[in-house]
Amino acid sequence: RTHMTKVLAERTLEAVKVSQVLPMTNALLVASRTVKAPLDEISRKDMGRDFVTPEVQVITCGSLAIVALPGEPFSGLAMAIQKRSPFPHTLVAGYSNGYGVQYVGMPGEKALGGYEAGSRNLGTDECGQLLVDAAAGLLEKHYKQ
Repeated sequence: RTHMTKVLAERTLEAVKVSQVLPMTNALLVASRTVKAPLDEISRKDMGRDFVTPEVQVITCGSLAIVALPGEPFSGLAMAIQKRSPFPHTLVAGYSNGYGVQYVGMPGEKALGGYEAGSRNLGTDECGQLLVDAAAGLLEKHYKQ
């Protein structure tokens, strides 16, 4: 415990050294959208339905945007959202807003296999792109307000 506490304290102090004050406005905007995410064949049989409806949520204030996704998004999915975001500071958080399609990545990642892309992924290959597109649409809408 003492070692982990020391590591956490050291990293916090390092982060403070490079931190910036973000200009904020009084406008805190929140929006969400559900996505019709198709399930893979095994999940369709197990769950008795063809899709789930995960929620994508966007919270913005000034130059900061937070995108909340269900399940565990792969880093490539988070980077795709950040690349399409018009906000200079965009954070992507997983484990938000329910169950979703569990582990989710960009198209093509599921075929590569591995722990996260195997049997623990309920959705089809296009689910990651659907989440990215929903997040990008909400971010764009907030940016224009």
